[in-house]
Amino acid sequence: MKKSYLLLIVLFLCFQAKAQETCDTAIDLATLTSPYDGDTSTNTDDNLISCRNDGTAYTNTSPDQYFYIMVPSGSTLNIRQSANDYDSTVVLFYGDCTNRTEIKCFDDDDLQPVTWANDTGSDQTVYWIQDGYGSDSGSFTLEWSIIACINATATYTVVSDCANGPQFMIDVDITNLGSATSLTVTNDQGDAQATSATGVLSFGPFANGTPVVFTIANDQDAACTLTSNTLTQATCPPDCTAATPIANCGDEVMVTLVEGEGAWNPGSCGYDTLGTEFVYSFTPVETGEYSLEITAATGGYIDYFWKEASGSCDETGWTCIDDNNGAGIDPIGMLDAGVTYLFLLDSEGTGEKTATFKIKCPPTCYNGAATYTLTSDCPNGNEQFFVDVNITDMGTATSVTIADDQGSATQQTTSTGSFTFGPYPNNTNVIYTISNDNDATCVITSPAQTIIQCPPVNDEPAGAVLLTLDLGTSCGPNKITDISNASTSGSNSEVDPTCMDQYNPSNGNGDLWFYFVAPSSELTLNTSDIQGNIFSVSTALYSGTPGNFTEVGNCGNTATKAYTGLTVGETYYYRMWDYANDGIGSWSLCGWYLDCTNAAVTYDVVSDCANGEQFFATVIVNDMGSATSLTISDDQGSAPQTASAAGTYSFGPFPNNTPVIFTVANDQNPACTLTSPTQNQVACPPSNDECDAAIQVFAGSAVNEIINDLTNVGATGSPEATPTTCLGYAGGDVWYTLMVPPSGNVIIETSNSSSGDTGVDTVVTVYTGTCGNLTQIDCDDDDADTGAYSKVVITGQTPGDMLYLRIYEYNNDNAGAFGLTAYDESMLGVTGVDHSKFNAYPNPVTDILTVSYGQNITDVAVYNLLGQQVMTKKLNANTGQIDMSNISAGAYFVIVNTVDGTKTIKVLKK
Repeated sequence: MKKSYLLLIVLFLCFQAKAQETCDTAIDLATLTSPYDGDTSTNTDDNLISCRNDGTAYTNTSPDQYFYIMVPSGSTLNIRQSANDYDSTVVLFYGDCTNRTEIKCFDDDDLQPVTWANDTGSDQTVYWIQDGYGSDSGSFTLEWSIIACINATATYTVVSDCANGPQFMIDVDITNLGSATSLTVTNDQGDAQATSATGVLSFGPFANGTPVVFTIANDQDAACTLTSNTLTQATCPPDCTAATPIANCGDEVMVTLVEGEGAWNPGSCGYDTLGTEFVYSFTPVETGEYSLEITAATGGYIDYFWKEASGSCDETGWTCIDDNNGAGIDPIGMLDAGVTYLFLLDSEGTGEKTATFKIKCPPTCYNGAATYTLTSDCPNGNEQFFVDVNITDMGTATSVTIADDQGSATQQTTSTGSFTFGPYPNNTNVIYTISNDNDATCVITSPAQTIIQCPPVNDEPAGAVLLTLDLGTSCGPNKITDISNASTSGSNSEVDPTCMDQYNPSNGNGDLWFYFVAPSSELTLNTSDIQGNIFSVSTALYSGTPGNFTEVGNCGNTATKAYTGLTVGETYYYRMWDYANDGIGSWSLCGWYLDCTNAAVTYDVVSDCANGEQFFATVIVNDMGSATSLTISDDQGSAPQTASAAGTYSFGPFPNNTPVIFTVANDQNPACTLTSPTQNQVACPPSNDECDAAIQVFAGSAVNEIINDLTNVGATGSPEATPTTCLGYAGGDVWYTLMVPPSGNVIIETSNSSSGDTGVDTVVTVYTGTCGNLTQIDCDDDDADTGAYSKVVITGQTPGDMLYLRIYEYNNDNAGAFGLTAYDESMLGVTGVDHSKFNAYPNPVTDILTVSYGQNITDVAVYNLLGQQVMTKKLNANTGQIDMSNISAGAYFVIVNTVDGTKTIKVLKK
């Protein structure tokens, strides 16, 4: 079916239903002592959206825990995990779960500290969601503090000073004083500067590799002190003019790339090179194809680059050789004699790395090129083949010698051309060597050349093999087995099949031909038993004669093909080949036909639920075919019935959930026998199978506050118009009514039932109006958060009006129990029922249900799951007792009306 997905970031910002209940149950950090040890393993997955390392949102299935803390205006919150034993993610925001302002959302580093200064002008409630990556969960330690001041903010920039030596400066840019009027900026190298204004303070120089940490102290409140990360410059950026020369190709070079961050990131090898660099220069003495050989390496990946030294000395313009972390050889390319080239080694990581390498000299010769053409001698009646070795390029050789590994006489040539070897017996693997007579280091070795066997006799339509069709409805004794496409070729003199996307013949993998004389105008051909290195066989049928074919029916790789409208007595040709001609294997072919005409029969299930849990099944003969009489029987032992004319024949009754299969036999020709699909009524239709019998459901104030357990077992189609915009309607719907809440808005969701039933792929359609005159206002297939469940958001309706809910299973191919919840979160508002002051007990109840509330309860009404009121009682008191002893056991909705509003609860009566 078609699925609809929202952008993850929209989900993150708009997800409210689950978030509402988790903010309500969040733990107040003010009631805990820092550090706090917790564990998410036994929690539920309430926060569905987390962030990756790059900050983008994604869905997760991890259990989570919500915390909150009040941060006064003008104060700073410091919070972090100090330890954990799983891959956690964190969402940090202020406000509430329905109106978030994000502070930070992150994955790694799990233990990173977060500092947030409340400069909003008012006190803020800050939420920390302790979540997990994917489905991870485990233990963690959370620590936090609030200080009554706001830290300054600053950025730090390392500035190279390599023009004056192997050293660097650091600029500290004070961007905000926070709550301070003056700051003291110090570092761990003994430097200090004071400032009472924003701006840049410069420190240094520091020797390369010196780790520097800054502290920015609030002179008015020592609690607000800012500490930087470690800052350094590992080494100076490369100086191309001082590149280390490599004197000769073949000279071995050893290099160490020191630990730390580098200056360049060329990127042309496809990876970031964040570590340090080293540059070499090399001037070849001869023009040729050079290569790079690495003989040893430690520490990780180094990217190797080259360019002409005449270019700019920066990270641009480099040609990637390869990234390597061990021994290997990579081509550099053509280098010109007398031209100076730069070679750059750049570390992908910031750790120390070493390498030993050399620039390999060009080879002393270059191979030429050759192709190989196989010619079968099978047309002459010989199980053998020849090979033409075609020298297309001599390379640097002035002469070459061609030899095979079968002991044939060698052949020598001083120019390009074709040279014939053979014959060789079929299925002989022949390998050729083409040796440079001037330099023994240059040798071409061919792949193995062979023809496995002679083409089959039916490689062309002139040799087509006769296929005899079987009388009946399946393969019979005339089935042809072990058909192999080995050594076949394409039929170039015949018209191409129309399914050319499946046809790509080559020498050794082409097509095969069969023929039959049509015994009937209707027949079936079947491909089966596919084996070997093929997965599907394509076919095409032709009328006419070889060289003058006309394609008949569908071309393609359908295994069983039914043909109609054929001319009885005419010869037809069947072309078969491996789909795409990319594999060798075998298969079987058969065909069948009937010498009679089947009857035209349909079947129907007729419910008899008025007389019990049972049904009838009818066999409707629309046409007798070629029969003068038919015998109709079932597999349940019913008495057979004879039909001598079209009509309806009824069988039964059968108990519900009895699968019944019918056989309709032609009494004059048993070859024309029909077998029905299974006929069954799983259950009698539910009471709310039609719109006018809809069951009322009730809305709560939060998702899953009231779960209505529903079922579509036994449901049938309705005469109401087919739903629009949502797909998958094939009958089997059930109907419910829902009163619009006072806000005019309501959310309707399906889910697992309260007892855990799963698997129904629901579609919910919502209507206004009355049965027979309904207007669809919305529908949904799969927008709920879990499973293939539905979620419909209805707004702008008239309070008190009845909505009709039509629920069906997508494609009506599954039946079972599911849950339905309807809710309006605005019912949690301050003018509604205070749920903390409401109580109802016991539940389940045997006889007396007690309800109590902090304000006056006006009356109580009890409804069954059909939406029927079974009792009501006026109270006008804060507490009352409802006598349920005289009503049947089962589930009921109890609606409690108070001066503050209405509370609906679900009660189980024992």
